[in-house]
Amino acid sequence: MISYAYPDIATVAEAAGLSVRTLRRRLAAYGTNYSDLVAKTRITLAEQWLAQTDRPVSEIARTLGYTDRSNFTSAFRRLNGIAPQAYRDVVIRPEGG
Repeated sequence: MISYAYPDIATVAEAAGLSVRTLRRRLAAYGTNYSDLVAKTRITLAEQWLAQTDRPVSEIARTLGYTDRSNFTSAFRRLNGIAPQAYRDVVIRPEGG
């Protein structure tokens, strides 16, 4: 299984040719920070996998680097207002569809 562990901010800043402070300032200018960017990216990948695959939610959570399904579910719900399995059910079998 591929793991989508994310690099720390120092690694990303170096790859972008920026200092950590400059990267933080630029992200702040867009109204975000590194932690939020990572969280949103992980959830975006989860949304795609939930909609396009039949991979179990627990496997998606592990692949995205969550320590367990409940942590993943909490993060997913915080950003989407719905649990991952419910999201999958709505996307695959929308009401009235």
